[in-house]
Amino acid sequence: MKKTLILFLMVLASLLPAEYAIGDVCENISFTTEDGLETSIYEQVDEGKVVMIFWGQSW
Repeated sequence: MKKTLILFLMVLASLLPAEYAIGDVCENISFTTEDGLETSIYEQVDEGKVVMIFWGQSW
């Protein structure tokens, strides 16, 4: 039963992709830079900068 449930959840998760494709418009996310300045994705794009979002972890 446990294996069936896990398999079902894995199949369900694969049907719900939650990613942006190249060229999609994303939400305006605000964040603090390493210098301590508050900015947002839209502000960075307006300044002509390329914004790449990497959602990773650092240990």
